[in-house]
Amino acid sequence: MKEKNKDYALKIIVYDLNLNDVGRRPARWWWWWTKKDRDVYIKPKRDWVWWSGVVTIVIQLGISITPWLTEGDWTIFMTSTAATLLAVAGASWPNLSAEKWAGRRSNKCVALTRGNGARYAMILKYRDGEKGLDLEDLATAMTTPSLWDRVVTGTLAIAWVLLLFNICGLQDKTWYILGVGVIGMLQNQLVSGVQRDPASSGIPLTKVEEIREFKVMNVLKKVETRYPGFGVSLLPTFFPGELWPDEVSWWEERKMELKTIREAKKQAKLTQNAVV
Repeated sequence: MKEKNKDYALKIIVYDLNLNDVGRRPARWWWWWTKKDRDVYIKPKRDWVWWSGVVTIVIQLGISITPWLTEGDWTIFMTSTAATLLAVAGASWPNLSAEKWAGRRSNKCVALTRGNGARYAMILKYRDGEKGLDLEDLATAMTTPSLWDRVVTGTLAIAWVLLLFNICGLQDKTWYILGVGVIGMLQNQLVSGVQRDPASSGIPLTKVEEIREFKVMNVLKKVETRYPGFGVSLLPTFFPGELWPDEVSWWEERKMELKTIREAKKQAKLTQNAVV
C-alpha cells in the first residue's frame, strides 16, 4: 500500500517480534541428520504464495496425465512426476532451513535502516522475558554441510542431469512438456515479485506504532523517551558529528537514566537467580 502523506524527515516503525512458533525442533525420525546444537526451530506461515506451489503442481500433473488417459502414453506423466519429486526433495532438504535460519536464541532487539539520510527505520524488539531468533546472527551465520548433505546434493544433481537427457529423448507429445514448463515459469514469475507477509519468512511481526516528525532529532528523542536505549543506539547513525550543547546535555541525561535502568534490571536478575 503506497503512503500518501510523506511530510516528515524521519519515520521509525516499531514492531514486536512474535516468534510463538520458535522452539526446539520437534522430534521426527527424518530430522536425525541435522545438527544437534541447533536450538531454534522456525515455522513459517503458509500464505497463498506457498499454496500456489501446490496448485501449480496439481495443474502440471493434470496436463501431463492427459496423454496417458487419452492415448495410453505414460512417458510424459512419469517425466513430469519425476521432475516434481526432485524439486520437492531439493526444497524440503533440512539443511536448507538450517542455513536460512542459522542463529541462536536471544532477546536482542535490532534496528534496520539504510543509514544517515534515510527517511525510514524499523525497530524489531522482543517483549520483556521473551526470546527468539537472534536476527543479528542471520547476517553472519554460516553452516557447514555434512557428508550426508554433500552426498544428497550430488545425487540430486546427477538425477536432474539424467532427467534432462530423458526429456531430450522425447519425440512425441512434447507440447505437454512445454505446457508443464510454461505453467511452472509463470508461477515463478508471479511469486518472485509479490509482496509477502514477514511471517511467511519465519519472522512474524506485530506493528506497535509509528513515530514521525519534521526533524530527525525530535524523532530520536521521542523514540528514546518511549523505548529507552533505542534512540541512543540510533543517534550516532543519524548524527555522526557534533551536537548542539542543549542536545548533548539532553542525551547525557538519557544515557545516565539508561545506565540506571540497566543496573536495576541486572540487580533484579541476580536477586532472582539467588532466590532460585
